[in-house]
Amino acid sequence: MGISHLTLELRTYFKVLKYGKVSVALNTNLKKSRKIY
Repeated sequence: MGISHLTLELRTYFKVLKYGKVSVALNTNLKKSRKIY
């Protein structure tokens, strides 16, 4: 029980990290494009 619960938490944690990096990259790209315009 405990081990599976821990792996589940780790999976969600890494998913959040991935989405966080993607959102940051998108924000930086938007800022760069705004500078161009």
